[in-house]
Amino acid sequence: MTIDGKHYINERVSLPELARPSCQLEGYTFEECELDGPAVLMLFGDIVMVGNAHFPQARFEQYLWPALPDDIPPLLGGILVRDCRFLRCTLNFIGMTTPARAHADLERHMRGGQIGWN
Repeated sequence: MTIDGKHYINERVSLPELARPSCQLEGYTFEECELDGPAVLMLFGDIVMVGNAHFPQARFEQYLWPALPDDIPPLLGGILVRDCRFLRCTLNFIGMTTPARAHADLERHMRGGQIGWN
């Protein structure tokens, strides 16, 4: 179900298709969704992640991309994600990175914790 075009509940969503043509997602909420890649999400702004799982099962290092330098814009080829919430979703073939200042929070989430930063 999509509530308002930016709030998805219990849906299967292709993030590369949703992000076209700008390669950006801003202000989205995903609850109990199956999110499909392949994609690398570059997380900026106010991000909330709670209770997500990754597929295929692998070491978290395989999903966690190196930190982005704090002083450069997002890199081409990934999806810029700003001010989004991921709540109890399954992420299929999706890697993630953040600016260096938030990278430890992302690593903690990928080890099973919750994150929220801005």
